[in-house]
Amino acid sequence: MYRQKDFAVEVNKGFTGKPPYLLTIRRIRPDDSKAFLENGTVVKFSKEEIGLSDVIEMILINEIGDTSPHR
Repeated sequence: MYRQKDFAVEVNKGFTGKPPYLLTIRRIRPDDSKAFLENGTVVKFSKEEIGLSDVIEMILINEIGDTSPHR
């Protein structure tokens, strides 16, 4: 099971401090699960949880999909 506390969300507000902000999501706890989830899983963060409750536009800069070198 994936939990929010297993991840850190970094917000880069750039030089202007105006949206769109750049978001990076990093795993901070190892994934010890041996399960292969063909359709992946969902980890949700609300805008309030990452401190951006009034922001409408954000850009996720992580690659999305299977980026693991172990598959």
